[in-house]
Amino acid sequence: MAKTYSVALYTLSVLEKKRSKKNGEEPKHLRLSDKISGSLNFYDFVEKYLGQAQKQIFEDKKNETHLRIHNFKKHNSTHFYVDGVIESGESGSAQKLYHTQNKTERDKLKEEANLEPFYFCFRETNDPEYLALCLQRIGNQGIKTQVIKSLQDVFRKMFPDHILSIEDHLPEYYRKRFFENNVVMRLEYTYSASLSDVASSLEAEGERDMKKNEAIVRLSVQPNRGFLHKFRNSLHKPVREVLSEMKPKALALGHDKLIDTSVTLSDKDGNTRTFRTSQNRDILPYIDVTDHVKRGQDGHPIFKDMQDVVTVVLENANLIDNNG
Repeated sequence: MAKTYSVALYTLSVLEKKRSKKNGEEPKHLRLSDKISGSLNFYDFVEKYLGQAQKQIFEDKKNETHLRIHNFKKHNSTHFYVDGVIESGESGSAQKLYHTQNKTERDKLKEEANLEPFYFCFRETNDPEYLALCLQRIGNQGIKTQVIKSLQDVFRKMFPDHILSIEDHLPEYYRKRFFENNVVMRLEYTYSASLSDVASSLEAEGERDMKKNEAIVRLSVQPNRGFLHKFRNSLHKPVREVLSEMKPKALALGHDKLIDTSVTLSDKDGNTRTFRTSQNRDILPYIDVTDHVKRGQDGHPIFKDMQDVVTVVLENANLIDNNG
């Protein structure tokens, strides 16, 4: 099966640490164009981080992962816009490297890391407090963990009195499109109930044999066509709210009783994936861009295609205007 490509979308922001726990104040977001601790602004920090990561490889010795900026370019624009290629991979195990044309092989040493290139993009958004970060994925392989660790490590050393927040960004546009193009196979509602209400199904003799007064109940629901029609027509609302409204009326559970909800979907190829919806960031998969990106002779996606598709993703997410 040919490789699939997707885009992972995140937002970055800078917060001041709490100065006093007594006043109960939340950390304050900074405008990214403002200087941090009287030094660099956040856009300057990103450029400095990229320059350092290009000269020196970042190593996570615990997980034996490695990260290096292969190249990057700052575009001439009224808005901050930098993109390029990150190389990332793992070491720690010896392998046989086989040449498919020459029919030769050699030993890959455990000290060697297979660094694979990924497209990345930092781009200023319409909100002065947030910067968009787009990272390419290849199949199930991504670089979020390595990038976040290296960014946080450098930022923490430079600005110990501030916090770099990196959050998944799940645009409503893509959430709705995903649920419209996949089939809902199963819903599960997990909630807390009195043991006496479920004693018979648990084969328990009341509460005397149980240490706790409540039991965790998981109800699995198999949707029918009517459900799917109603589900898709309700996607103008947040998905978690839609699923909460879909729970069987016989449960007579209020929103306060709903501990967790999950939905299992199937795509056109029959592949299934389950999403917990206790938080919005659990809902969406990464944004599939395979059909919009061609592969070059080296087997990697064409750089210009990645630039174009990321621009469309950011526009659809309302993070940038149509004119970039």
